[in-house]
Amino acid sequence: LRENHPDIRLFREVDEEKAIVFGERVRRQVATHAFEISGSAERTINVSVSVGIATLLENNLASPEELVIAADKFLYLAKTSGRNRVVSKILE
Repeated sequence: LRENHPDIRLFREVDEEKAIVFGERVRRQVATHAFEISGSAERTINVSVSVGIATLLENNLASPEELVIAADKFLYLAKTSGRNRVVSKILE
């Protein structure tokens, strides 16, 4: 995993559709928020979020490490595809 990996969330019993909805909600909320710099309302920055989602099916016996590596791969794909997006795949 890349050293600057900001955050990882693992959810049990959440299908791909629900994970995408969650990722899109976070992405939109961050994108529409004006972040203040040094407590000054006059200086704000826009921030974007890229999300990588890997979903395991019940019959897939991949390890937790493989799931995190796959999600990191999709996060990297989201960032290199233009950032501020959600990329998802079901692992088979």
